[in-house]
Amino acid sequence: MIGTKAQLIKMAPVMQEMSFQNIPYKFVLTGQHEETMQDLIEQFSLPSPEYLLPLRENDTKSKLITWLFLVIFYSFYKRGVWADVKYCLVHGDTLSTLLGAVLSKVYGVKVVHVEAGLRSYNWRHPFPEEVIRVLVGKCSDVFFCADSWASKNVKRLRSRSNVLVEIIGANTLLDSLDFVMKEGSFKSKSGDMYCVVSIHRYENLSNRDRLEFILAWVEEISNKILVKFVLHPTTIKAIESSRWLKVFRNNPSIELVPRMNYAKFIQLLSRSQFLVTDGGSNQEECSYLHVPCLLFRDATERNEGIGEWVVLSKMNNSVVKSFLDNVLKGKVRRVSDNHLVRDVYPSKNIVNYLESLP
Repeated sequence: MIGTKAQLIKMAPVMQEMSFQNIPYKFVLTGQHEETMQDLIEQFSLPSPEYLLPLRENDTKSKLITWLFLVIFYSFYKRGVWADVKYCLVHGDTLSTLLGAVLSKVYGVKVVHVEAGLRSYNWRHPFPEEVIRVLVGKCSDVFFCADSWASKNVKRLRSRSNVLVEIIGANTLLDSLDFVMKEGSFKSKSGDMYCVVSIHRYENLSNRDRLEFILAWVEEISNKILVKFVLHPTTIKAIESSRWLKVFRNNPSIELVPRMNYAKFIQLLSRSQFLVTDGGSNQEECSYLHVPCLLFRDATERNEGIGEWVVLSKMNNSVVKSFLDNVLKGKVRRVSDNHLVRDVYPSKNIVNYLESLP
């Protein structure tokens, strides 16, 4: 059960492995995101999903609330989707994750939480993801964790429960990256050096002071290197209501780039000098691709790359300045001709484990 672009990217290799092993499953989209979803389905050669309701982009509070009520209504209206279902796989920490877990309990289906055990232990950051992970963790039956740290978090949350906790050795995103990089050419090309900016989290876009802090730094970065600013639908709305859209359009060192499909974004990222973002999945991608990353968040629930390729800004000017000085002076630089070196296949581990369950 999937609702967002990030979830689809990370669960696509699990579905690919199920198809490879001829394991029947139902692919359900809750419709939380619309843009690029069909592109991802085609790119990963996935079967057509069983929609609970038409896809729509929930880029405002009112749209999100409307979507939530519609999904709940259609979930009961189309309850036949749940017939003969033994396990429901939910991913991560979105409203679709929580919805899938709750509906599974309503229909007597066991909940399998993929990418389980990530915690910041800070209720406010990231919000509401931290709350959702705890709630989903409370009602899940099987947990797939990327590493031992995540596994310990699950066992701490469910210390008195009889649950299954399996370490799959890495995030399924590793399989997704491997797939798209094998599909296209990702070697570095000569030309202008640039960085990528991708800001889309509600906690940043909805807070005027935080947004001002981030966008002021984007302008400062553009004085030193070409900036390719990837605009999510929610980001566009936030910038349109500020002074920054006109400023950025008049800045020859800032290129406003529409949100693109996953393969093109990874190609753009892999050739960049560094990434400025607030996204957790972007943090993971940079850690695997060995691209320096500045994370505009107060806290992160993920360990990938922290202290090596990823710097957590904590919205602190000195931290941001230190990161930029290090990457621009070459003290920290991306690995040329990014390639993935790995000996673990998390999606295959998940499917093999599910096959062993009664």
